[in-house]
Amino acid sequence: MHVEVDTTIDRPVEDVFERLTRISEYSSWLPRSIVFTTCRQTSPGPAGPGTTYEDVTKLGTLRGEVRDLVVPMRVAFRETLRWLGRDVMEARMEYELRADAAGRTEVHHVAEGELRGALGMADPLVAMVARRERRRTIDALKRSLEARPTAG
Repeated sequence: MHVEVDTTIDRPVEDVFERLTRISEYSSWLPRSIVFTTCRQTSPGPAGPGTTYEDVTKLGTLRGEVRDLVVPMRVAFRETLRWLGRDVMEARMEYELRADAAGRTEVHHVAEGELRGALGMADPLVAMVARRERRRTIDALKRSLEARPTAG
């Protein structure tokens, strides 16, 4: 599975980066869905490479970590879902951020995933849901940031 989503958010790149790296706050801007329930950081301190978190979904709890972080331009995550002691799914998501000439943020989001074992038979259905969920996430990110009043 491979999904790419692009959007422009009418906020400075630093604001978008901050929203994406405050993992425990995802539930405040990303509504629950048929997949997403909540997310919480499980390691202390600000997000950085190696920071761990749990992404609770209706399929189970994905254990994740920040794979890469370049302030304020890039953040990448990797998550694994385990059932009965076996990895059944791995997902990788990354966000590339770039300020445009007007001070807005261009967001390029890429998500990739692999299903393993018997779950692999559901690949077409899971890919369809994943495409919808990634678009929903980007739309919610945009709405949450553009609805927030500008500081100052």
